[in-house]
Amino acid sequence: MQVTENIPQDQGMIQSPPNNQKNNWVDHLDELAKNMVHKKGYKTPNDLAKAYLHAEKLLGGEKISLPGKNANAQDWDYVWQRLGRPENIEGYQFNVPSDFPLYDQDFAKWYKEKAYQAGLTKKQASLLHDAFVDYTIHSQNNHKITEQIKRQELEETLHQEWNKDYDVNLQIARQAAKIFVDDQGVLDMLENTLGGPAMVKFFYKIGQTMQEDFLKGPKGSLSKSYSPQMAEAEITRLKGDPDFNRKWMDKYHPEHQQTIQQMTELHRLAHNHPLDIK
Repeated sequence: MQVTENIPQDQGMIQSPPNNQKNNWVDHLDELAKNMVHKKGYKTPNDLAKAYLHAEKLLGGEKISLPGKNANAQDWDYVWQRLGRPENIEGYQFNVPSDFPLYDQDFAKWYKEKAYQAGLTKKQASLLHDAFVDYTIHSQNNHKITEQIKRQELEETLHQEWNKDYDVNLQIARQAAKIFVDDQGVLDMLENTLGGPAMVKFFYKIGQTMQEDFLKGPKGSLSKSYSPQMAEAEITRLKGDPDFNRKWMDKYHPEHQQTIQQMTELHRLAHNHPLDIK
């Protein structure tokens, strides 16, 4: 007779826990923590621990707490110092470009004071400083190019209109302008910025009128405002004037004597001696 021994089927083997028991560690957490675990998808306590270590690494070591809404300047000073602001404005060191003569040291000092008040670090303050300087240099170069273009356009326009009288007429205009503005920089601005050819022609008309009034008036009536350069320019202009030359050459012309007086007085003003007419 064969004896059959009943051996329990679960003896000698390790059974896996039911699926509903694999994450039973979560059951020990409160509801807020449980929701976080399920949302993040952590399967084991090891997953949760690794996530914590990663977060701690990202946050770094030392923390800086921001002051509250009622914080005073001293509270913020502590924050700025910890973030990298220098101890005083002398801690800001800027690169001064050698090719920028307009650089203002007083303005740089003012900027350091404002950067310090704003809590800027050395790197932040230097970045803004260099950006401002670069922008200013770029704008200055563009302004120079624009002024050169305007001057070229001015010369081309007046050359076309005055032709061979360009140099003489321009000298008359500039001498007239100097009576009102004795500054070459301002004169250039008047020519290039405030009207171009129209402004130059305006002063030319003033100078021309002054010449005519002077030559028609009493001897030396405008000598104080009539420069040697203006007189020389008028001599050159009259020599190229056919109508004046006709009166000059024709001693029977009713205005012949007047032309002699004009040229004599112009030579006196230009060369400090009258014209020698034989």
